[in-house]
Amino acid sequence: MMTKLRILLTVMLLVVLALVVYKSFFTHPPRAAHQSISLRQEWIPQMTFTGEVVAKTKNLFGPNLDIEIRSGGFESDPIKSVALGGDTFGVAGAERVLQAIEKGADLVVIGVVNQVSPSVFVVHENSSIMTPKDFEGHTVGVLSGSNTEIAYRAMVARAGVDSSKMHEVEISYDLPGFISKKFDVLPAFAYDEPLSLRQENVDIRLIEPEKFGIKIIGNVYFTTRKTFEGNRSLVDHFVKGIMQGWEWAFEHPEESIEMLRELDPKLDLAKERESLLLAKPYFIPEGYRLLEIRKSDWEEEARLLQSIGYLDKTPDLNRALAPQIVEAAYSYE
Repeated sequence: MMTKLRILLTVMLLVVLALVVYKSFFTHPPRAAHQSISLRQEWIPQMTFTGEVVAKTKNLFGPNLDIEIRSGGFESDPIKSVALGGDTFGVAGAERVLQAIEKGADLVVIGVVNQVSPSVFVVHENSSIMTPKDFEGHTVGVLSGSNTEIAYRAMVARAGVDSSKMHEVEISYDLPGFISKKFDVLPAFAYDEPLSLRQENVDIRLIEPEKFGIKIIGNVYFTTRKTFEGNRSLVDHFVKGIMQGWEWAFEHPEESIEMLRELDPKLDLAKERESLLLAKPYFIPEGYRLLEIRKSDWEEEARLLQSIGYLDKTPDLNRALAPQIVEAAYSYE
């Protein structure tokens, strides 16, 4: 009798231990060794940093990862910085990552920030411009090398716009030039410049590429193949932390935007909060999950880029994309 009891107790103990191990393994990535890493953003501190800042502030990357969130800007190229080892992870437009891969950069996409690019084109409310075809006869601002340029080129090509009937001007982020009507069309992100213009009481309308048949991917997270293959635990922890950071940010917009003060105390937090609320459909459109990587979207993106001369051929997407990283992050929940 005692022998049977001992066997029963032993079996029960083994079952409990197995459950503990199972829960630990499948709710958290394997623990990474202590490391200091960096994420290079594409632009200066604003709402688009929120998920990362939340993840860092709330220690969602795990106890062994110290992450530095580095600003970008016109003088900083996340792709070059990551490819050359200056930063561990980067954020850049999907089209720029594909172009870099085509040119030989061994990069891997590990998450999609914007499933739908927030690129839009702003016109004055009283403008005669209603469609991309109406760009003819007007002065159009262009931000070369940006996500907005890809949307612009694809949109006017599909609309059959006669480029000889437009006047393109290279601009910076020039709100005063648009307000004073030095040019008629302002490339922008739906949740950024339009908010600033409305704060200035400028009446505007948006020309949205998606309404004219153009859907492109926005920014993405990426790393080098060396990091991806050589330190999978690190990549798992990073993606899991980012995912949880954005989830928390969208659920707690007030608190999460307050955390941006750490990066820039001068930020207009009311504007950034509104920006976060407007951004959600671009991060998580209907039918998608945060960070999700869909090969079919990338195939469509590559075809579009080829059609406007921005890619010669489609890169090996099985090599360039790592959807399994995002799927693993969800399995650890």
